[in-house]
Amino acid sequence: MLKKIFYLIATGMAMFQDLAVGAFIAAAVASLSGITIEWWHLAVGAFLAVLPDFDFVVPIFRRLAGGKPVEGNHHESVLHWPTFMLPVATALAWLAGGSFWAAAAFTCLLFHYIHDAYTLDPKDSLGWLFRLRPSYWSRLGIEDETNTEYGEWIEGWWLQPSKTSVLEIGIGSVAVGLIATVLASNAFVGLMFTSTFWVGAILVWITWLPYKKLQH
Repeated sequence: MLKKIFYLIATGMAMFQDLAVGAFIAAAVASLSGITIEWWHLAVGAFLAVLPDFDFVVPIFRRLAGGKPVEGNHHESVLHWPTFMLPVATALAWLAGGSFWAAAAFTCLLFHYIHDAYTLDPKDSLGWLFRLRPSYWSRLGIEDETNTEYGEWIEGWWLQPSKTSVLEIGIGSVAVGLIATVLASNAFVGLMFTSTFWVGAILVWITWLPYKKLQH
């Protein structure tokens, strides 16, 4: 049970950068548009930035519930086809909320795809066009799909300090800190928010390692 809790927390850590930057993008677009920033702007921006990863939600919960391992590269699903999703999502956002949400949707999704395309692990990169037979098109050309299992990814990248976890928590915490600074008109508040996420990540890391050793 405790291991599942660690996995859920680590999954949230993996989503944190996209959520935080999505909220920041929505706030920035609102500010540039002369719109007063509301909490729901931040919530919808965060949702838009993680929308492509909804293709991974069901397999993760199935894995945590004791089902089959999550393998393969979810970056090959239709939600990770930028040439399809960017125009469709932008058009739907424009119909639903006008130019403000069209700009926010496009920018949030584009950030997510750039993040995926230039991930620190090239094997898990992004196909900018679509899946081609058993391979996909990425910045490295035609590649075989990755077979990294969910547990291996969580434990290797997120439940301990790694280049990916440190970089993404850093970017996400700065984004949250900037939002808090603007909304509170107080840089100290922003610094406190930024620090809080780092403290949380460090607590996860220092408690996971002894737990893992006890399991062996």
